[in-house]
Amino acid sequence: MASTLLRPLAVAAALLAAGAAHAQQITGAGDALAQRGLRIVSVVAPEYPPALLARGTEATLSLEARVNRDGSIDMSTLKITGGDEAFAASVREVARYWLFVPPIHAFTCASIPGDLAMQVWFEVADGKPKVSVSSPVQPPAETAKLDMRSGNEMVRRKSGTPVVYPEAAHRDRVEGDVTGVVRINNLGRVTGIEVRPGPYKVWFEPAIQRGVRSWAFEILPGFPKDRDYICAEFKWQFRLKDGMGL
Repeated sequence: MASTLLRPLAVAAALLAAGAAHAQQITGAGDALAQRGLRIVSVVAPEYPPALLARGTEATLSLEARVNRDGSIDMSTLKITGGDEAFAASVREVARYWLFVPPIHAFTCASIPGDLAMQVWFEVADGKPKVSVSSPVQPPAETAKLDMRSGNEMVRRKSGTPVVYPEAAHRDRVEGDVTGVVRINNLGRVTGIEVRPGPYKVWFEPAIQRGVRSWAFEILPGFPKDRDYICAEFKWQFRLKDGMGL
């Protein structure tokens, strides 16, 4: 009976000792974070229509759409202009799989829908197809009126539970980077956590939520005097090492 209990405890201890996410750095905060527009997470390249490729036909397409809170495109809002309809049809075929990091609400620190504007280029070089996409157009920001101090000038983590490497991700050898936005009040307490869209969210979100809710922060001189909270974006790097975690 004792040996039966010891093995799970030993495995758990090993995961706790070797499996905490590291490089938990602040990558954005305050006004600078709230002003960010859409960012690409992943894009599936559309196929170059064979008939148009054979003729050497090229095109520049302009796309507009609404991006949902989860980072997916609302396909009912997708508008494509420019070029032959076959190019547009090729983009529509894959756009449902595109993923973006949406803007955040300046008060709740939660993701909100955003307006997407970008371009797709279909080009032919030496008879070979080349398909590329632009970054989303960013909204204009009046930076002179914004507080552009970094999050590291506003808060410093002082206590809390480490973000532990999830057992399932460890077992399946999954590693990657995950970002999340944490709402921190002027007492240094966490009042909200949102893991941002990305390929590894499904693996690591529960572990981040469990760990971060216990964090406490020291309030630094750079914390805005006229606010009760800030939104701070953190990046967690989950890496396996020597078969035992980090």
